[in-house]
Amino acid sequence: MKKILIADDDSVARGMLTRVLMPSSDKFEVMTAKSEEEALTILSRHKINLLITDFHISGTDGFNFLSFIRRNYKEISVFVTTAFGTPEVKDTVESIEKCRYFEKPLNVKALTESIFKELDSIFEDRAKKISLPSFLRQIAKEIKTCTLVIKSADKKGELFFLNGDLISAKTDDLKDKEAAYEIISWKKSNIEIHNAVPQTDRVIDEPLVDLLMEGLRRKEKKKRDRKRKKERFREIEKAGVLKKTDAPGKSDKLNENEDQSYSEHYSRTKNFINKIDEIQISAFKDTTEKNETDTEEEAFDKNNPAIDPERLMVSGSMAKVLQKLQITLTKVIGPIAKIIFMDSLKEWIATDHPDLSTIPHLVDILYKEINDPEKFNTYRKEITPHVWMGS
Repeated sequence: MKKILIADDDSVARGMLTRVLMPSSDKFEVMTAKSEEEALTILSRHKINLLITDFHISGTDGFNFLSFIRRNYKEISVFVTTAFGTPEVKDTVESIEKCRYFEKPLNVKALTESIFKELDSIFEDRAKKISLPSFLRQIAKEIKTCTLVIKSADKKGELFFLNGDLISAKTDDLKDKEAAYEIISWKKSNIEIHNAVPQTDRVIDEPLVDLLMEGLRRKEKKKRDRKRKKERFREIEKAGVLKKTDAPGKSDKLNENEDQSYSEHYSRTKNFINKIDEIQISAFKDTTEKNETDTEEEAFDKNNPAIDPERLMVSGSMAKVLQKLQITLTKVIGPIAKIIFMDSLKEWIATDHPDLSTIPHLVDILYKEINDPEKFNTYRKEITPHVWMGS
C-alpha cells in the first residue's frame, strides 16, 4: 500500500489534511510528523511515496530540507505548502525535480485531486520500469482495483484486478485463466492502467503466484520452441544448399562413380526436405525473415546461444553464488523469489557480461524487481559476503 507523509508543525493543518484523506485509507496509508527530525525518522524507516511538507516546518530553511530529500530520497514526490510564499520561492520549488508548490490556505479539492493524480502517475511510471510479472505482484501488494490493457506487437489483452486479486482476463481469442497465461507469456509488453473495472464476475480463483509461474513456464516453452524452429530451419537450408542447378553441365566430364555419388546425395537431400511439412517450412521462413527486426532479447539469444540462465544456476564458476543469492531471496520474500530471480538473471545476461565481477549489477536489477527498500536492505545484508567475495 502506498504511504503519504504529512509533515507540518501546525496541528490544525496536519489534522485537516489527515481527515480529508481518511476516506481513501483503503488505497494508501497516511502518516504524520510535526517536525523535520520526526519526518526524517519516518522517511528512514518507511517507504514513503508522497511527502506533503510545510516549507518552513519547525522554522527550518525549507530549501535545505528539500535539498536533503532530493539527494537521499530521489524517488519520493514532494508537495510543498506555505503561507509565506513569494514568486521566487514558487519558481525555485517547482524547478526542483518531482516537487510541486501549494499556497495556504489550501484549496482542499485541488490538493486532493493532485494527490490522487500524483499517486497514479507514480504507479504508471513504475509500470514502464519493471517487467509485467513484477508489476502484477505490485498491484496485488497494493490491493489495487484496476484494469490493465496489455499490448505486445499486434496482440492485445486485458487483466481485471479487484482489491489486488486477478479476477478475470481476456484476449481477442481467449478468456479467463488461459487468457491470463497467454498475456503473462508475451514479450516486451506495454501496460496501460485504467482505474476502473467493468462489471465482471470473478472467474479466476488461483493465487497470482500460481498464475505467474504457469505463464512464465509457457513463456520459456515458447522461447525454446522458437529456438528449435530456427535451428531446424537452418539445418534444412544447409541441407538444401545443393540445388539441381549445381549439377554438372553437359560439358563437364565426370566418371560414372562421381555422377552416381552426386545423384544419391541430391536424392537424399530432396527426400529429406520433402518430408518436412510444407506449412511448417513456411513458418520457419517467416521466423528467419524476421531476424532483422528481432527484439533486443531475441538478438541476444541468437548471438549468445551458450548463455542459458538455468544452466548458469547449476554449472560453472558462478553456480554456487547464484544459488546462494536465490535461496537467500526466498528466505526474505517467499516462494515468488524464484520468478523474480530468474527475471533478473535474464536481464543481467541481456545487458551485461555475466561473471563474478558484474554480480553487483545483478543485485541492482534485483533491487528494482523487489521494489521494497526494507526487504531489499535485509536481503543485501545477507548476501553481501557472497557478492563481495564471490563465494
